[in-house]
Amino acid sequence: MTNHLEESRYWGPSNTAVIGVQHLNNYSKRALDLGCGSLRHSKYLFNCGYIVDAIDKDSEVVKYSNFFDHRPKELFSLTIGDYNNLDLGEDKYDIVVSENTLSFNRKVDLDSLLPRIIKSIKRNGVFAGNLYGEGDFRRDNPTMTFFTRESAYSTLSGLGHIKHFYESCDEKTAEGDALHSFQFVIIKP
Repeated sequence: MTNHLEESRYWGPSNTAVIGVQHLNNYSKRALDLGCGSLRHSKYLFNCGYIVDAIDKDSEVVKYSNFFDHRPKELFSLTIGDYNNLDLGEDKYDIVVSENTLSFNRKVDLDSLLPRIIKSIKRNGVFAGNLYGEGDFRRDNPTMTFFTRESAYSTLSGLGHIKHFYESCDEKTAEGDALHSFQFVIIKP
């Protein structure tokens, strides 16, 4: 994980985060970066004027938070912990970004997490992220969840209005491994 964090440290935000921000039609700006990694989405959302809450399971993430050292403390918070066991709140966020995070959960945990994420989003708010497909290089990992195109769309369609949904088969990790993912942006009704 540390190598990926270091390699992705200066990457820009994902397309889904950018698209998600563009779909917001109000500016009561609060965001959650769920599974924040090297904080690339937190920095982007902060620079877009959001108060940002970031959560990650890996304590290594703390060393990437120096961007926020001299910012007002009430504008950024970082929680190191298992988001499966944390209260995400209700109608709290305008946008939740969860890129390269969701599929790192067993299906039973993901089935519990997704409704909690939607519950944490304000009406007409945005949920942006991705799910890994069956062609992903980690597909044999029993602690992860992988999707077919149909199962990904079916899972996401129950969460809100799917504004964007596309399959990506040609991306690579920082280490060069083949990724297969379904990128999405969902608007909460």
